[in-house]
Amino acid sequence: MINKVLVVGGGVGGMSAALALARLGVEVELADADPQWRAYGAGISVTGLSLRAFDDLGILEEVRQKGFVGAGIRLRGADGSVIMESPVPPPEAPPIARSGGIMRPVLHEIMSRRVREAGVRVTLGAEVTQMTQDGSGVEVVLPDGREERFDLVIAADGIFSRTRRMLFPNAPQPKFTGQGCWRIVANRPAEVDRAEMWLGGPVKLGFNPVSADAMYAFILEHVPDNPWFAPEEPAGARG
Repeated sequence: MINKVLVVGGGVGGMSAALALARLGVEVELADADPQWRAYGAGISVTGLSLRAFDDLGILEEVRQKGFVGAGIRLRGADGSVIMESPVPPPEAPPIARSGGIMRPVLHEIMSRRVREAGVRVTLGAEVTQMTQDGSGVEVVLPDGREERFDLVIAADGIFSRTRRMLFPNAPQPKFTGQGCWRIVANRPAEVDRAEMWLGGPVKLGFNPVSADAMYAFILEHVPDNPWFAPEEPAGARG
């Protein structure tokens, strides 16, 4: 039986795991390396699968209120002509039939608050330094010197997971795919009632609603040399 679990990483994946386990009556500790437990980025696309998961976690209605849940996707050609448009599901349709978006800090606020309300022990500024597994569980040493025993440890600390490197030092490392993304948050016109993407040109352009009055716009381009730009550098100098 799994009675006590450590979740390493306090992002969307880690918080989802912590909430799901807590709802099953499992004692959960969530450890995140960031002392401020911050969320980075602009908007995040939300698929029907994500909405079904939010429903299972009990946060769907709050996501609807603070984010945007719409009716699928609209695809356009480079000239703006509509290639495909999802049919609008009826109001009683299940979450799997819909999609949407939300600002990452807003989703983080919803989930982090729900994690604390669920009784999860949250330990911040804590990078796990040692794990020893035996036949019945895992002994974990935390940065403050505290030693705890868990039935299960879940590593949800991201693409550059330090937990994965610690446990599987010979595992392949992430590789850059060559795709870069420019993103801004803007006011949302009423006609942008779902995610829209322009395809077939030199770049991929998209709009995604993230609230009742906002959307984020993104441009995906091929940048195999993976350039880096200082945040204060003018956007016009990057083209």
